[in-house]
Amino acid sequence: MNNVVAWEYPWLQDLLESFQRSHKSSALAHAYILGGSRGLGKKQIALEFASFLTCERPSTKGPCGECKSCQLNVNANHPDVLYLAPNEPGKALTV
Repeated sequence: MNNVVAWEYPWLQDLLESFQRSHKSSALAHAYILGGSRGLGKKQIALEFASFLTCERPSTKGPCGECKSCQLNVNANHPDVLYLAPNEPGKALTV
C-alpha cells in the first residue's frame, strides 16, 4: 500500500487489501462505485487501486511506484486509466 493511503487514510487499508486479494484470485468486478462523504479518501483509494492494477512490478504492499506505469499514474497520464471529473468544482459530472 502506498504511504499516502496508509498514513493519511488508515481506514482504507482493509478495503485496498480486499481489492488486492480479489485481483490475486482473478475475482475482480468489472466496475466499482466508491461513495461516501467528502474527505474519506475515495479518490485516493481509486488512484491507488488503478496504480496497483497497471503496475509492472506490484507487490503485496501495492504498486512499486517506480516503473513506467506508476510514473504515468503519478502524473495522471496513464493511457489505460480514465480520469473523470466535473467541468466545474461542485457540479455534477456530465457524460
